[in-house]
Amino acid sequence: MPRSFNNKLARWDALNSNLKPHVAELPNLQKGQEELERFLQRGFDLLARQDQYVGLARQVVADRLALEKEGDQLVEFLAAGLRHNFGPKSKKLHEFGLKPRNRGRKPKKAEPTDGGTTEPPVVVKSEAPPADEP
Repeated sequence: MPRSFNNKLARWDALNSNLKPHVAELPNLQKGQEELERFLQRGFDLLARQDQYVGLARQVVADRLALEKEGDQLVEFLAAGLRHNFGPKSKKLHEFGLKPRNRGRKPKKAEPTDGGTTEPPVVVKSEAPPADEP
């Protein structure tokens, strides 16, 4: 099961804290304990930098979303002005990347060719015989 970097640092820190008082009794582990202490310091520094970058990234996303919202409002305002000036059905709107409104309604469904005398087909339901009850 993968562990997060925070959990690793916590385990490393616990090992370092518990090993440090015993280094005098275990001189062969002193260099390793000192190196672990340097690793911990680098790890905590990296975590702090990561937290700063995460906060900065969230702020950038919030700023971008606000810009998008304001930009969309401005574009809608300008599009409404263009439709007002040229008319909502004007082909000139294409120059500005806008679609003119439809010129008419959708055509009605076609009438039957025989003058409407055709009856819809009759569907006959067949009843199944009742099941024998035991």
